[in-house]
Amino acid sequence: MMTLDDSESIQAYRNRVMIYANDLWREKDPQKRVTLSMYLADAATTLARLEAEEAKIGV
Repeated sequence: MMTLDDSESIQAYRNRVMIYANDLWREKDPQKRVTLSMYLADAATTLARLEAEEAKIGV
């Protein structure tokens, strides 16, 4: 279970990416899609970095 302290965890970013992608898929308003796309790109970039760090550590 995640707590508020886990907001920067790899699992939190996995969840963010999934939520933003689902929201983007359903959104019809072009302006909101732009915003969601930017949030998704930022979260996916951070997630990629966290995944790479975890892969190096071999957790």
